[in-house]
Amino acid sequence: AAAGAAAGAWPSTARSDELVGLLSAKDLILIDPEDGVPIGTMLEYCGRAVVTVWFDTPVAQLFRDFKRGQSHIAMVQRVNDADESRDPFYEIVGIVTLEDVLEELIGAEIVDESDVVADSGNKALQQRTPQRIEFFEMLQRRDGLALGRALGPAAKTADEVRALVSYLSTNVSLFRPAAFSGAALRRLVQRCPIYTVSAQQVAHGHYIYVRGVPASCCCLLLHGRVQVCAGNEGLVSDIGPWTLLAANALTEERHVPDFTARVAAAARIFTIPRAELLAV
Repeated sequence: AAAGAAAGAWPSTARSDELVGLLSAKDLILIDPEDGVPIGTMLEYCGRAVVTVWFDTPVAQLFRDFKRGQSHIAMVQRVNDADESRDPFYEIVGIVTLEDVLEELIGAEIVDESDVVADSGNKALQQRTPQRIEFFEMLQRRDGLALGRALGPAAKTADEVRALVSYLSTNVSLFRPAAFSGAALRRLVQRCPIYTVSAQQVAHGHYIYVRGVPASCCCLLLHGRVQVCAGNEGLVSDIGPWTLLAANALTEERHVPDFTARVAAAARIFTIPRAELLAV
């Protein structure tokens, strides 16, 4: 999202330290740069409200504010009274997003599959690249797909429960408030396990789904990276945190995935078995 512009783009009454609006990159897709449309005009038709929070706002409070849906991005402000020769004034010191809050709540960094990350061993920047799913390795590990047989469930924190309930009720139609009560969803989240996949398990090959093999649960990736091979062409792509896989496994009595998913980096995975959904 863009929160600033070149000189002359803002209304003349705006100070250099004042935010007058917020534009998303999506708002600019259909704009021809050669048309010279002023940002002030874009703000009039596409501008979003600037939400501000104090720099000492608790994360839990900010999470509740984001859940109300007004915005998923906020400007962080504080009172600047360092210069005794001028009156104190409000100062923007940063930007915080819903992703930042979720990272703090679950205690793990959310890294997009296209992000450049630092190698913890030599600190060198590395661009993560897809790895090919080996067909014979997949066949050898078909019997080890069930997460429960391969791993022990990890405990969920209260913050993780809140984050999961918020995500599912907002992004999954099955769990929208009109179709699924908030109390029932909280019970379901508390009953369902989070599994941790270690780097060692990843090195040996760990599959969540294999194309053509029935699955009875859906998975939500909380941290790490999963490689998906889909279609007759075997197209390979990487997915990152807060991606739901096999959602139809919750509504179909016998769901057969049309893709293969392998854990590609140490991960935390929240699973919802269909049996648990039916039991709530």
